[in-house]
Amino acid sequence: MDGQLDLQVFCNTDLTATFVIRNISGTVSDGTYTLSDPAQSGAINLQPGQSTSIVGAGYATMTVTYKTSFLSSVTLSVVGSCSRRPTATPSNTPEPTDTPTHTPVPPPSLSATGACSGVNTGIATFIITNNGGDMPKPYTYNITDAGGAVVQTGTFQLVAGGSTVITVTGSSTGYTLTSPDDGSLNVTADMTTCIQIPPPPPPPPPPPPPPSLNATGACSSNGVATFIITNNGGDMPKPYTYVITDASGATVQTSTFQLDAGQSATVTVSGASSLYTLSSPDDNTLTAQADMTTCTTPPSAPDLSATGACTSNEGEATFVITNNGGDMTTPYTYNVTDANGNVVSTATFQLAAGQSITVSVTGSSSTYTLTSPNDSGLTARADMSACVEPPPPPALTATGVCTSNEGVAAFIITNNGGDMTVAYLYTITDSSGNVIQTGTFQLDAGESLNLVVSSSAAELILTITDANNFTVRAAMTDCREPDLSVAPAEPEPCIQCLVFHTFRDDNLEVYRLDGIEGQPDAKLYNLSKDEAVDSRPSRAPNDSWVVFQSNRNGNVELYYTDLAGSGEAIRLTETQSNNTNPMYGPDSQTVVFQSDRNGRFDLFTIDQQTGKETQVTSDPADDINPYYSPDLKWLVFQSNRNGNWDIFVLNVETGNLYQLTDSPLDEVFPAWSPNGKQISFLTDEDGATDLNVIDLDTRDVKRITTDGRTNNATWSPEGDRIAYQSERNGNLDIYSYDFTKDKEYRVTDYEGVDSGPTWDCGGANLAFTSIRDGNPNIFQVFWQGGPAGNMTIDPATDKWSQWRPSNDVSSTGH
Repeated sequence: MDGQLDLQVFCNTDLTATFVIRNISGTVSDGTYTLSDPAQSGAINLQPGQSTSIVGAGYATMTVTYKTSFLSSVTLSVVGSCSRRPTATPSNTPEPTDTPTHTPVPPPSLSATGACSGVNTGIATFIITNNGGDMPKPYTYNITDAGGAVVQTGTFQLVAGGSTVITVTGSSTGYTLTSPDDGSLNVTADMTTCIQIPPPPPPPPPPPPPPSLNATGACSSNGVATFIITNNGGDMPKPYTYVITDASGATVQTSTFQLDAGQSATVTVSGASSLYTLSSPDDNTLTAQADMTTCTTPPSAPDLSATGACTSNEGEATFVITNNGGDMTTPYTYNVTDANGNVVSTATFQLAAGQSITVSVTGSSSTYTLTSPNDSGLTARADMSACVEPPPPPALTATGVCTSNEGVAAFIITNNGGDMTVAYLYTITDSSGNVIQTGTFQLDAGESLNLVVSSSAAELILTITDANNFTVRAAMTDCREPDLSVAPAEPEPCIQCLVFHTFRDDNLEVYRLDGIEGQPDAKLYNLSKDEAVDSRPSRAPNDSWVVFQSNRNGNVELYYTDLAGSGEAIRLTETQSNNTNPMYGPDSQTVVFQSDRNGRFDLFTIDQQTGKETQVTSDPADDINPYYSPDLKWLVFQSNRNGNWDIFVLNVETGNLYQLTDSPLDEVFPAWSPNGKQISFLTDEDGATDLNVIDLDTRDVKRITTDGRTNNATWSPEGDRIAYQSERNGNLDIYSYDFTKDKEYRVTDYEGVDSGPTWDCGGANLAFTSIRDGNPNIFQVFWQGGPAGNMTIDPATDKWSQWRPSNDVSSTGH
């Protein structure tokens, strides 16, 4: 609203005038006033609603000038009429005087006007004017509201031609001015003419669009049909049911789904049908078919083999028939005969691809033979004279690592099987085949041999030759300084949602939160959906999946589910061991994890789509906390193979292993920066932990903290900042470090526990766990610090959040 000043004059009982300057709206500038008598001037600086009063002669002139945002100059002027200007003093020269005559003095003649002033101000303004002679005495005025109550009273006395202004403020619909001294003085100010009519209410919002569903179906692998349901319309107001039928029309799967606008759900079904059809009783237009004949490959022929052995000193022979080919389409017969050719056991068998059957016979024969009239190649013999269980064969593994840039390499050969009964030959050569070192070794079960060799060759290869002169390439190492600095990963879409741990269901679960809990647009999803302990989630970089660990089947296994939590979690690993600490690779398909299936922790990768597992480390020591490089070619991890924890990097394409740190301290929790240029890690000296960062181009190590109480470091999405928790002066808070400015920021200063930071998609804010509400909740704050706000508000424990990174140590609960 533009600025506006108002100028009024009021007569006082001593015939002086009061000039009132009032700011009735907006902002004005360069305001000044000038009074003629007594001569004075000054500046005007009034805020809306403020006023100032100046007393002058009853006949004085007041002039006001000011500027507004729209007007360059505004001038107001008013002349007082409360007394007459004095005439000039007469001279002393005597003048002849006229004979005096009597001139009658006219009586006063009063009139008044009344009106409301300004829209919705509640101010009524009355002006009383004397159109006759001087008033001989003060008159009284009364102002009453619409109910007749007197709200203001006063007196006035005007000279001929004079006027006075009277204002009153309130909420009445009208005010009336009267005078008991002059019955004709009666005027009303109608306040309703200044009431602004409110604008009409806005039209109601249009109804949301209805959902618009479509579906596609395809054969995705032998016997597996995949349907994708997509909502191209508005949010679904309720769950719909889908039904999948086979070629005969029998229902093989049914469930419900509910999609927001733009969301999709993937449904898979397995079986032997040639066709699967998806439909919904809630939407007769939703239908899709998967033609399974497009994925069918002709079955391979069965390929049978058999082994036989004496398995008990009591005359028990055991045969194992294995099908190494395709499914057997018809049953075969087997016969077991003794040393005299008598049939002692016969039956039929039919094996699917990969299946085996065990056949046992007991007797006193010196040998037993298994044959089949259906397959002349299927034969096996059990020699009962050698019924002493043989010891397990040796099982050798070897690793190689460059321990010095001066050409010093170390190889470790480990026997994970039974005792070696004869010596084997080892040979270390360079890439051209020149022998650097050779020798023999013989290891008992569990023993290891350490070989250290010095050579100027860049690449060294270890081969092992057994007693049958069979040679295998066991390990290799490359002592050339590797170029570990890699390009950043391609940017992926980022869903601004938070994955976190919670005890809302009275057990540890993994949840997803969209928005701020408690606000109308917030959404919560239970991703793990089980009564077991579910933890350590890793988000795929393209935000399609979440993998986590769970003990729902007794031991700890890996499971994955889509980030929308639309279905039950799918089991990814199946062992009798513990598989933990998963992390998605940059391809959003490969998962690296650690497993104790070999009696120690080794690193494995698994392809989520095919289920293929690969063991990537096999050292007798523990290898843990793997972290992918942004280009998927490298893994950085910690290992205690040298007696303390050191950082190693492994080229997953070549198998070359390099030691990145070598100090008496423990170096733990490595993490590759998203820009590919640095690796962060913690040094641990007798429990005192500090954050360090190594530059992969120069190998220079920069120490970020020196407090000895730093943990849970996590990179920003661009790799130019890092956040961590530090317990300084007895208080655990969140800190961040900007590498571009070489500056540390204290992000939180709450006198309690703030821990486990994680970055949002844009790298502007940090989520963290805090007990400032009394129970643990998730909060967010700007990365340089400032006010922190709740993201979760549930009375149950919410902690260990993960916003954007595909893995960080905070989400593992460290």
